[in-house]
Amino acid sequence: MHYQGTLQWILQKESYASWLHIGETNSSQFLWISGNPGCGKTVLSRFLLDSIEQSLQPLNQSSSQRCHVLYFFFDNKYDTQKSTESLLRSLIHQLINLVPDVIQHAMPHFISCKEKMLDSLETLWQLFCAITTDHRYLDGVYLVVDALDECEETSREKLIERSFCLPGI
Repeated sequence: MHYQGTLQWILQKESYASWLHIGETNSSQFLWISGNPGCGKTVLSRFLLDSIEQSLQPLNQSSSQRCHVLYFFFDNKYDTQKSTESLLRSLIHQLINLVPDVIQHAMPHFISCKEKMLDSLETLWQLFCAITTDHRYLDGVYLVVDALDECEETSREKLIERSFCLPGI
């Protein structure tokens, strides 16, 4: 929760505006926000999530543009919120809920691996990339990821390494 108007400053930042319009160039870019513990990064993340969803609403309604905002908040207190696999499972789940037709990408993996696919970083990564680059259903995806420092260290390193290869995100 935040006081009305207190987080508006970030919407005026050139780095935010540039990042928000990255979908027009079909390339990947990061808006990295860091700060000391307890300074409000999670509150800011939630605010940005809401702001991005609001800015995309008119675009998604008035055109054939189909951009979505996905989010994940790491929390090392919970096993289900501290690994890259957890992040990917959540993002894929959100995408399937938003665009049910993309489940077709998951079916071959599920048929061959069954539930094991949910624990395989490689399979989850391939699935996430296949869905987010399928322009029949998606034109862009914004990711809001909070508390990356609470992701398991080896898992975090793999995530950061792979994230620089994401097209159109």
